[in-house]
Amino acid sequence: MLQELFKDNISRYSVTQTDVDDSENLDGQILDMNFDGPISREGLSVSILNGTDIPGVASFGSRLIKNSGGRVVGVSNASINYENSYIITDIEDSVTLNYISRVLGISNVLTKKEAEKFNENEIDRSDITVIVGFDIAEALY
Repeated sequence: MLQELFKDNISRYSVTQTDVDDSENLDGQILDMNFDGPISREGLSVSILNGTDIPGVASFGSRLIKNSGGRVVGVSNASINYENSYIITDIEDSVTLNYISRVLGISNVLTKKEAEKFNENEIDRSDITVIVGFDIAEALY
């Protein structure tokens, strides 16, 4: 299943300055392209937490996942700041997990049991929880 991830489904789209100025319209067009893609079909719930004091990084990560067809159910601040970023899930063979890890550059993937010490409520509410730490926050800002 992971092999099918966008392998033969590559689209070209030219972005104009008007698109950049109207990010909501651009997001809608990208989402339309991924409407029935593998991430959308998988239907896993994703929460994204900003584990830094840099505003907007969780929101940007949310846009990336939503535009890929992901089902983002929560975007919030983490209870504390995190030096490193983490993905927390009990689903090992997932197109969504593979995509998020690759696109955001997060290699720290933990099970929910391993992440009990994090004390973040969203971990229990989502299939996949992303905690954005300082290690990747600058790239998302």
